[in-house]
Amino acid sequence: MAQKFKKPPPVKLATSDEFMEALAQGNASKTEAILRRLNGLGPSELQFLADHFSGSGSQGFKKLIPYRLEFVKRQRGVHADYLKKAVEDASIRRIYERARAKFGKYDTAIDEVKKATKLGRTRISRAIAEK
Repeated sequence: MAQKFKKPPPVKLATSDEFMEALAQGNASKTEAILRRLNGLGPSELQFLADHFSGSGSQGFKKLIPYRLEFVKRQRGVHADYLKKAVEDASIRRIYERARAKFGKYDTAIDEVKKATKLGRTRISRAIAEK
């Protein structure tokens, strides 16, 4: 037996005013949803976006919408936090130097650092080598 499917209700088209309000609020998901419902962009919206991307918009628009649009290349993996890594490396080196002074042997000191930090040998060795 054939099933009858109901047509989804027609999507309410968005207006350029809704688009500008969403931009002014800085709500990315709302702006994206409104852009999908827009029938098209008029010359004024296109000019606004072009000015916004180039950073040459009028001061009035900059006050109205304090956010900046920017194309960014997507990258794989987690972004590195270099400051955090530098602090961790310094901490690892300090623990290593204390263990080396106490035990005198490289391998014993590395094992002591492994126990204290729960990090792998390679990570510890890299931190020590980056003095």
